[in-house]
Amino acid sequence: MNRRWSVLSALLATALLLVSMPGLVQKHLSSPGRTDERLRPAASRTLVVWVSSWLEEDRQLISSLCADFEKQRPGVRLYLRRVDAAELNAPGAVLPDVLLHTTGDVLSPGDTLLPLPDPEGVEEGLLASGKNRGTLYGIPLWYSPLVLTLPKVWFQEETPAQADDPGKAYFSLATPVPEKQPAAVTLADVPWPRMLESGSAVCESGLGLPVLLLHCPSSLRAELAALTPALRRPEGDEAGICSLSASLAREKEAFLLPLPPPIGQKVRYVSLCRSGEDAEALLAFLLSGAVQGAAAENHLVPTMAAFVPEGSWVASIAAGGAAFVPNAFQMEASAMEQLCIQDFRRREDPVATLLKLR
Repeated sequence: MNRRWSVLSALLATALLLVSMPGLVQKHLSSPGRTDERLRPAASRTLVVWVSSWLEEDRQLISSLCADFEKQRPGVRLYLRRVDAAELNAPGAVLPDVLLHTTGDVLSPGDTLLPLPDPEGVEEGLLASGKNRGTLYGIPLWYSPLVLTLPKVWFQEETPAQADDPGKAYFSLATPVPEKQPAAVTLADVPWPRMLESGSAVCESGLGLPVLLLHCPSSLRAELAALTPALRRPEGDEAGICSLSASLAREKEAFLLPLPPPIGQKVRYVSLCRSGEDAEALLAFLLSGAVQGAAAENHLVPTMAAFVPEGSWVASIAAGGAAFVPNAFQMEASAMEQLCIQDFRRREDPVATLLKLR
């Protein structure tokens, strides 16, 4: 009888333990002080960033900057996506939080982007390129400058041929005379007649020929304007107008000559499509000194002159004066005409109207 009672008691105790176990476990896990809140993972937030015109000059820079931003802002995960202009301007497109775009990618900034306050430290002429009808929609971050490259063989001095001396030995141990060429060239040293020869000069973009026309002698402009340089990077003994990064690859075989004023053929802008703390934090991060300095290390001219490293090619280009960059947004002819008529009727300053058209 006692044995039977002991077995029954053990079964009852086991049943009570199984019933009360979930509550004990829950109480144990929810008791305060068991887990340090600092050790809990931060709640993940997704920040959608679109990049249009995935440029060779800054694609690697953008990827590394996104990784750095995630490290500095715990809990934020950047969803970086490459898009084209057609998808960006499609009716009813679901827009991202942040847009990194270049000149001409956005057709209607007022319908796509949020107005932005003017940042400090960006040169006014560059900042005006991100405005549409006087409102800032895109802040320029950096630009890829155009550089003139001239083959060093164009400047080699030919050594006069010497007559053979029959008294000399068949084999000569004399040190050969090196070919002479200047250590550097300036705008005054450009051999413009050589540039006019067919196939002697090429341009990486359509801005190349206007840049040459700006600096060549007036007597040669008509002849130079009649040329149609090939749109590609220079090779071999060709002169060319190309980006700084492409020019530095030819530094051993060609002289690099920055032409004032700096011409920005490819400008990277940042714009906001949605407001939010994380989006504004990314905007501030891209305008920081660390990021602007990183752009200069990648042979891009930062738009904040205070962070241009001294003694670099970027510094020599920035020293050429205020940069010329085209407006970031395309304005239809009808919209331009309407704006001019409205400002004329309001008796607005013509200069102010021109700034709106930029």
